[in-house]
Amino acid sequence: MSGKRPNKSEQRAKGTLAGDSNGQAALEQEVHQALRAMGWVVPQDGAAVQAVESKLAAEAITLPEALRDADAALRGLSQAVGVEPRPIAFGGDSDIEAGLARAAREGGTIPPKVEELMRRDRQAAERELDDGQVDAS
Repeated sequence: MSGKRPNKSEQRAKGTLAGDSNGQAALEQEVHQALRAMGWVVPQDGAAVQAVESKLAAEAITLPEALRDADAALRGLSQAVGVEPRPIAFGGDSDIEAGLARAAREGGTIPPKVEELMRRDRQAAERELDDGQVDAS
């Protein structure tokens, strides 16, 4: 190394001159590539998703034996911190329950009567939104 500082034309050529938009773009591209390589950027297209899925399949991680039984893991954690787990009760929201029930069917057949009720409920909710009559509570 000569110890000589690069002049402005050399910095510009390398994209390292302060305020140089090419340098900024190069830096942003390098940061993005690093984040993507570390898996911190969600893939945006089909090819990228397939590449990530292939990589994950090749690098399958086996869950440690101690964590395979969720109840046992929770009991162990509870004993370690000295706090007993207690169930959390959520108030029933029929709209959410209906949506979850539909999702739980994984696209299975929905009887026509139920489908009609769901359609009417959705239309009523949309009308309420359009009219500004949504209850904020």
